[in-house]
Amino acid sequence: MENKNLNFMSVTEACRRLQISRNTAYSLLKTGDLLGFKLGRMWRIPDSSIWQYMRSHNERLGAVYHGNEN
Repeated sequence: MENKNLNFMSVTEACRRLQISRNTAYSLLKTGDLLGFKLGRMWRIPDSSIWQYMRSHNERLGAVYHGNEN
């Protein structure tokens, strides 16, 4: 099995990174556009999910992604 460094963030941290409101973040989590999971009552969002959402959002808008996520 491949060993990856997994980093998780709270909804508040994801909001800061994506520059979105908490309501938008919860809506994205509910629809599955932003992947995350609940530990108890709190959501945890993997870094990889943020990158995946940004790529798919940019593709829908016709933007080109030229970043490096490493």
